[in-house]
Amino acid sequence: MGDIFSYVALAQKETGLPMVVWVPDAAAKDPCLRFQLDHSAEAHPNDATLVTIEEDPVAIDGATPSDPDWRAIQRFVKLNHQALREHLRGNIDTLELGRRIVKIR
Repeated sequence: MGDIFSYVALAQKETGLPMVVWVPDAAAKDPCLRFQLDHSAEAHPNDATLVTIEEDPVAIDGATPSDPDWRAIQRFVKLNHQALREHLRGNIDTLELGRRIVKIR
């Protein structure tokens, strides 16, 4: 996962997803999201699927999500693509990202 301090965890209640999402900051060497597939509220950043931050996200490494999880992940990334890219570029901080995140339903 790289340097754990270069990521922030977004809990299920913040995203509407059934899993924790690990979001890189501008210092991260790995500009991809990590979706923790165990649906636990506890942090397990290394037990995750690595997904690109694109309008059409692609799973590029890690465990294979179930079909319902993959659809939810794709929807989340598509809904939040702009805010996630701005955060990665350093244009908005983590607090602003949290305000801009659109929960999936």
